[in-house]
Amino acid sequence: MVKNKEILILVETFVGGVGTVAKNLSTSFSKNGYTVYIIPTLQPQKEASTLLGDWPTSDQNIHIYYIKDDDTKFNKLVPKTIMFLSKIIIRLCEKCQSKLFRQVLIQKRYAQTYRKSFLLERFLKKHPDIPIIALAHNPIMLAMPVLKKAKMKNKIVISERSSQDEITGRTMDAFIRELYNKADHMVFQSADVCTWYEKNYKIKGSVIFNPIKEDLPLPYFGERQKKIVNFCRISPQKNLNLLLKSFAKFINEYPDYELYIYGNVDESSKDYGEQIRNEIARLPCKEKIHVLPAVNDIHNLVRDFSMFVSSSDYEGMSNSMIEAMAIGLPVVCTDCPAGGARAVIKNRENGLLVPIKDEEALFEAMSEIAKNPNLGKTLSLNASKIRCEQSADVIAEKWLELIETS
Repeated sequence: MVKNKEILILVETFVGGVGTVAKNLSTSFSKNGYTVYIIPTLQPQKEASTLLGDWPTSDQNIHIYYIKDDDTKFNKLVPKTIMFLSKIIIRLCEKCQSKLFRQVLIQKRYAQTYRKSFLLERFLKKHPDIPIIALAHNPIMLAMPVLKKAKMKNKIVISERSSQDEITGRTMDAFIRELYNKADHMVFQSADVCTWYEKNYKIKGSVIFNPIKEDLPLPYFGERQKKIVNFCRISPQKNLNLLLKSFAKFINEYPDYELYIYGNVDESSKDYGEQIRNEIARLPCKEKIHVLPAVNDIHNLVRDFSMFVSSSDYEGMSNSMIEAMAIGLPVVCTDCPAGGARAVIKNRENGLLVPIKDEEALFEAMSEIAKNPNLGKTLSLNASKIRCEQSADVIAEKWLELIETS
């Protein structure tokens, strides 16, 4: 059992789906009487504050420690020495790919993130029994070496958020083979990824879906505006080019419709954002397409739109998708790795699934909802049930079962 009612959540940033999961879980943990600490491993406070608004200032049980802003001094000779020795051993062992080679790759990564590791270890010494939830690669790769090196006994639950196609590179492979099985529990977003890990790495875990935020508007079941929406980060992963091509074909048959894409472009995807704008400018239907910044009240804004369409090439479990379903939007989604969409969408019952990168299939699914209002109503009604099945409190309870198990 947990001695003190505290939980530490490690997350890369508050941007995107993982950040949303961290916020939703924190709020529910707090309601259950826990003091929650969140450490974003890659994001400074100034950047996070613009995303978080006044959250979590109204909840005195939630505290954020911006490790990236902490300028505490440390002995720089330690990481330099580890890095120097690691590079020598890697050169000597590179061809054999042995256990030693993998361990040295982990040590090299530890040296690269030494300042953050030092600060995390200092935090854990102040909270010696605090259980840890590490969401996604970067937090996992930070926490596991710290616990091993400092011989700490904190319970840790690691959560793999990515598609198996995103697991690339020898360092990532080394962490999975050498340290993932040292965690107390492993959590996956979909059965597909869970099965893949067991088959390829002999690592077993539990499947826990993403929680749905509490403050969503009620589902809408009335007459709908002839508007199609996607709200997401503007990045290559989302394959918005596919959505644009399918909509350009769709508009020829349904000229009264418009397409709205709400989302921000992060630093790494600026070129892609520019590419999308250029592609829209070349389309004959460009005046029917609107790309707008992300907005806080997106769900109230789009709840009476005709449909939500996701064209992603890969996703863990899309928060946009499950939120759209929760407010009763008919949903069309690519059946992409890592299986998050097919885990919650029963095709033609509570949404429509189409193959990835298939322009014609996406066009046909959009057209089917447009020409068949009864299908849209059925999808809407059934989709909205997800708000109870995956409520933040229901999902948080599943996490707490893992945390509180002795």
